[in-house]
Amino acid sequence: MKRHLLVLVALLTLGCSGLTEWTFEATTGGTMELTEDGMVMVMEDGTEVTTLGGEDVEIPDDFPIPEPWADAKAVSVVITENPDGETFTMVTYELQNPTDEVMERYDTWLETRGATDIDGVDETAMGMRTVLRVAKDSHEETPILITVSEFFGQDTVNLGYGKGPKNAEI
Repeated sequence: MKRHLLVLVALLTLGCSGLTEWTFEATTGGTMELTEDGMVMVMEDGTEVTTLGGEDVEIPDDFPIPEPWADAKAVSVVITENPDGETFTMVTYELQNPTDEVMERYDTWLETRGATDIDGVDETAMGMRTVLRVAKDSHEETPILITVSEFFGQDTVNLGYGKGPKNAEI
C-alpha cells in the first residue's frame, strides 16, 4: 500500500501544479483529469483508463473474482475501456495471508467456476516471488488474471478480469 500511496501522492502533488497533466498530454496526445478518488486518462485512440485508490475504493459490482480472504480491502482499482467495448478491470490488495493459501483459494475458485485454459507460473528470483494464474472464464469466455507478487515487502494480490469483443482470445 505504501508504494501505491506514494505514487498517488506524487501524482496528486504534481497534478496540483498541472505538471502531471501537462506531461501526460504532451507525451501521449491524450488527456488527464485528477479526481477526488484518483484519475482518469483518455488516450489519443479513445482508450480510457480510470484509476481509483484509497481506503474506501469500491470494486465494480460486476467484477466476478472474489476477494482473496474474508473482509479483504482493495487498495486500488484500474479500469481500462477501449473504444471497441473491451474492458479490463484490475483490483489490487495488499498481501496479508500466505501466498500459497491465497493461490489455493483461487485454484479452487477457478476449478469450481469451470475456467479453462488455466496456465500457471511460480517463479522466485533475487528475493522476489511471482505466482500467476491465467485462465479463460467459461461463463463469459473472457480472461482471468490472478497474480501474487512478493517484492521486498511490497507484497500484493492483483486480480484482473476482461470483458468485451476481443477478450474471447487470451
